[in-house]
Amino acid sequence: MTDNRKNAIVLIGVVILLCASGSFLFFARSEPDIFTPGTVRSTPAVDGESTPQPSDDPEDKYGIDLELRDGKPQPQEPEGLPLATGEPRSLEEINLILARLPDLAANPDEQTDFNFPVELLPAPRP
Repeated sequence: MTDNRKNAIVLIGVVILLCASGSFLFFARSEPDIFTPGTVRSTPAVDGESTPQPSDDPEDKYGIDLELRDGKPQPQEPEGLPLATGEPRSLEEINLILARLPDLAANPDEQTDFNFPVELLPAPRP
């Protein structure tokens, strides 16, 4: 096969694939029972107590109307739980707790001397 013939076959295959996918998308979106995101417009909700009305005031440049109503009482402060009273442990109880802990093995390879900085900073001024 020549290169021109191969290129033509590939081009025809791509065109057929694009046509098939385009027709699938067109028919899939045109079905009336399927919800397609992005095609629904939101409508502001009105709670029934008041309906927004247009303003007749010529100074109202933006046409925003506000209606104030009586406020609702604030919720009461929650009652806090009483604090628990702490009792100190006896020396025997402390020793029993510490006896359950495993011994901390000191590895001399992991110990180093304190590293002082090369330059010591002067004492702070009062």
